[in-house]
Amino acid sequence: MRIVSSYEELIIRVEMWRDGKKKKEVEDLLEALISAKDFNGEPALSVEEIKAQITANNPANNVEWVLSKMFNQLEVLEKAVDEIDRVVGKERWVQESDIPKLNYVKACAREGNRLYLVAPFNLPHVAMQDMTVAG
Repeated sequence: MRIVSSYEELIIRVEMWRDGKKKKEVEDLLEALISAKDFNGEPALSVEEIKAQITANNPANNVEWVLSKMFNQLEVLEKAVDEIDRVVGKERWVQESDIPKLNYVKACAREGNRLYLVAPFNLPHVAMQDMTVAG
């Protein structure tokens, strides 16, 4: 997934989407955030909120960090590649049904999640109605 290179690019892309100059086919996470609408059909997130979401640690950044660490530890990368080649082969893509058999790759992903938390990526939530909780 491509990450926005500048705040100016974010503004340009937001304006293109909101002015109808961009086709309404979402191509990446940024466009999903830009095109999100609230219950009234208005933009769900402001430019500032979108900027906060794309600059925070997110799943795509997590994968990049894990891979960068693996490239610096080639024996780890080789073990992961060997496991994928053994379980999946080179003729097809990894499928969800392969994941239970990819124990080393799962361990690498879990270690990456431990090192590079994704929690700040949670999208804002909005209550649908007013309510009182615990008094």
